[in-house]
Amino acid sequence: MAYLVAYCFLLVAVLIWWESGTILPRKARAAKTISFGNAYGSREDVAIAAEAASNSDDLLRVLNISKTFGDKTVVDDISLSVGKNTVFALLGPNGAGKTTTFNSIRAYF
Repeated sequence: MAYLVAYCFLLVAVLIWWESGTILPRKARAAKTISFGNAYGSREDVAIAAEAASNSDDLLRVLNISKTFGDKTVVDDISLSVGKNTVFALLGPNGAGKTTTFNSIRAYF
């Protein structure tokens, strides 16, 4: 029984070491800058899409929505329109503000 308990502690220690990389404190890493380049279009494309959304008569129109928490801007100037009989989804990485955008659209803060 003592062998199993000791073996369990050993495996937990190996798991912690494997997941953290080391038991010594890590140095603070520099923040990574993410650049999307032209993969998502230029600012002119965004301006054209925002203008089209503001001039549409679609069922759902969201114009220039922004949300900040303290000094951090999580949603910045989003405009979109969704027509009748359209399936709509927001795609993006974790922390991109998708849920915050939907909560703002349905006025739940």
